[in-house]
Amino acid sequence: MKKKLIVVSMDAMVFEDLEEVKHLPNFQWMLENGARVNRMRSIYPTLTYPCHTTMATGLYPEHHGVLNNTVMYVGEEDLPWQFYKSAARGKDIFDACKEAGMTTAAVGWPVTGNHPNIDWLVDEIWPEKPYTWDTFAQAYRDSGTSEDVFEKVVKPILWQRVPRRNPDSSYFNCRCACGIIRCYQPDLLMLHTGNVDAYRHSTGVFSKNVSLGLLQCEQLLGMLIEATKDAGVFEQTDFVVTADHGQLNITRLVKLNTVFVKEGLVTLNADRTVTDWKAWCYSAGLSAYVVLKNPEDELLHRQVAELLQKMCREGVWGFSEVYTKEEVREREHLDGPFSFVLETDGYSKFADGWQGNYVQPLPMEIDGVHRASHGFHPDKGPRPFFLGCGPDFQKGAVLADANLTDGAPTYAKLLDVSLPDADGRALTELLNLE
Repeated sequence: MKKKLIVVSMDAMVFEDLEEVKHLPNFQWMLENGARVNRMRSIYPTLTYPCHTTMATGLYPEHHGVLNNTVMYVGEEDLPWQFYKSAARGKDIFDACKEAGMTTAAVGWPVTGNHPNIDWLVDEIWPEKPYTWDTFAQAYRDSGTSEDVFEKVVKPILWQRVPRRNPDSSYFNCRCACGIIRCYQPDLLMLHTGNVDAYRHSTGVFSKNVSLGLLQCEQLLGMLIEATKDAGVFEQTDFVVTADHGQLNITRLVKLNTVFVKEGLVTLNADRTVTDWKAWCYSAGLSAYVVLKNPEDELLHRQVAELLQKMCREGVWGFSEVYTKEEVREREHLDGPFSFVLETDGYSKFADGWQGNYVQPLPMEIDGVHRASHGFHPDKGPRPFFLGCGPDFQKGAVLADANLTDGAPTYAKLLDVSLPDADGRALTELLNLE
């Protein structure tokens, strides 16, 4: 009997949430009959797109090259998202499966647009405004959804697609995944849902809304299980439910570029647009990258380092650590075109802006304001878990800890395919393979 694997990333779901879902039928089935890792150590920064690239490749950001959710451009705030596979380096689990002659599918999985080795693809993407069914249809086609998948899976439910709003987007993605299972029975399917992440952003790390999101996750899991039964593949399917990161509550935004303007490191014209720069800060949520226009300029490097260290010592500017590029490369396997990384004080989130006040409080009474976020160091806050159930998982096996890089090698082991360059390892303690 041919093996099949379904991996569901329930964005920002953490180990502590298992206490709430352990009596819900589908999660109860997985917890009582499967294996798990209680806490997965994520990567730095704990952002969705870098994390999901790690989850598919088993590589740290220094090797796969996805450092942020968005492309980083100086002098802009509304930065384009990294929807496409071309943003990532390295071999991933989809590549490995195709090499072995297996079929693959992905729905809403970040950084997979136009992936050449995904047979049935519905990318995580949204068009430029206006958001209409026509613009969404074109965005899906442009990012790799075939006409067959569009006609059979996407088009019948496209009217349900709500741009960048959850739980609507999560239900849409899950319905697409269920359609792919029923139509095509892929050997590997990877699905990303974001409703818990959205509730945590908008209402805090633990709230009644997050509890509602966990009930919705139970429904989504049930929909997938039902689809495999309809397709006649339930008995041969391994299921994994996991996540990318946790969140921390926040109370304010900080904008380091406003200080860079005052220090003469960013030059503005009369209408406050950027005309030149020596240093620039890109938000990574609760961490930030500081980029130098000329990183080989030792005097500039020393000037910016001294400024950042002075601000950090003063303890009021929103960051508690200043890491050099060399430090984060050695400690956290993070590398790229930056010179420094700043770590939050625990309640401040970085913003890309360069105008207005340095600190922007987040009023708790206004809807749409983030009350929690991520991007912080992976040793902070609640951590995601890894839960597997099916014929190839060892019932009752539990590991206290593992790394996010271990996911993809474990999938490769389950499917008997090769990811030799992965930074992580297969979690064989969880598996029941003959």
